[in-house]
Amino acid sequence: MKQAKKNTERYYEKWVCSQCGGEDVQQQSWTYINTDALVDYIDGFYYCDDCQSDEIKVVEESEFTINELEEK
Repeated sequence: MKQAKKNTERYYEKWVCSQCGGEDVQQQSWTYINTDALVDYIDGFYYCDDCQSDEIKVVEESEFTINELEEK
């Protein structure tokens, strides 16, 4: 599987799954097929490897609380 390279020059807070707090979240994106260059992200389409679900949202790690787990 080809992987897009993200810009790591700027600091971003870590995004996590809003359901489980897991870090292994995938986001759909557009890439150039011949160069693997990242063109853009498709907002709102995420998949959590830990939940094995694509019906999730993402939150910044600092915003994730255990209360979100209890709301399930």
